[in-house]
Amino acid sequence: MKKSLFFTVFVLVSIVFKFNAQTVILEENFDSSVVGTLPAGWETVNRSGTSITWRVTNEDPNVDAIGFFGKTAGMLVLDTSSDQLLVSSAVNLPIGNSFSLTFLIGTYTGAGIYPSQQHYAVYALPEGETFTGSETPILEEDITVEDVAHSKTVDLSAYAGQNVKIYFRQFNSTGDIGILLLDTIQLTQQPQLGTLEVELTQELEVYPNPSYDYVSLKSKSKIVKAEVFDLAGRKVQEELTDNKINVQQLPPGTYLMKITTVSKTYFRKIIKK
Repeated sequence: MKKSLFFTVFVLVSIVFKFNAQTVILEENFDSSVVGTLPAGWETVNRSGTSITWRVTNEDPNVDAIGFFGKTAGMLVLDTSSDQLLVSSAVNLPIGNSFSLTFLIGTYTGAGIYPSQQHYAVYALPEGETFTGSETPILEEDITVEDVAHSKTVDLSAYAGQNVKIYFRQFNSTGDIGILLLDTIQLTQQPQLGTLEVELTQELEVYPNPSYDYVSLKSKSKIVKAEVFDLAGRKVQEELTDNKINVQQLPPGTYLMKITTVSKTYFRKIIKK
């Protein structure tokens, strides 16, 4: 089975859509890339200085038989000191959403020619930060079952409100020779606002909404902070005075307010007239 020969990388920044709708904001299957290169916006970091690093490979139909499809991102390990990063393009994770990263990963032994166990980790770093290797991975493990495309899912919801890059790291191999394959990377978002707004109406009032100048907040719990974000996730206002926030200087439109109390954090769409 072959995947379609194209990929899409796009970011949908609007949060004003049907609740519980899932949106793909990053997708890469490597099929549209030339073998030996990388997709546009992706890069490698050769941390160990060894000669082989991540690149697009095409072992089809051999890898199709183990659960991969067509072209993949491949890493040929020739040294136990190999430490290689495959880094995605930056993607915006709008505040008020949950995020899930899925991908296929596995080793290919080539009928026992490349039998060594492989170790890998996945990281998410804010755009502009430099990877040092001391970061806490969102997933790290050995691949102990060979010649299988393992499906993995990790939660990236903690990174909401940031622009991030995803780092796939091959390192700590237990053998001199091995092949690590990566495929079908997808990052999806799902709005959280449906349930949050129900809670909000019961526990906290936001008024008037729409507003021309000030938005007032009334809560059962003490309000610690209120922040206003545009639909691209950029903070545009955060000064809270007497449980009011000034929106006079904002252009007319729809915004997302994040309200933090001593007990909870809420999100609410507001409209500036």
